[in-house]
Amino acid sequence: MHPAARSALKALYSPFLDRARLSGRAAVAQMTDDLRVFAANAGCVVAADLELLGWLPGQIARHGTEAARAARARSERSAA
Repeated sequence: MHPAARSALKALYSPFLDRARLSGRAAVAQMTDDLRVFAANAGCVVAADLELLGWLPGQIARHGTEAARAARARSERSAA
């Protein structure tokens, strides 16, 4: 997907949610949702995509693996 198209996907997300302020379970839950929506529209998600949405690199490092695991599990349940 072209970088400009990836940037345009930001419009799908609420500008009123300050992802940088989220922590713990709230961060994992929101990142899980963000991963699912972005992947459904772009086909894949990289850290730069999450940063575009307002996630901090430290949050991605701390919660990314758990959120990705949860996003895959929810997608698999949805597909079943």
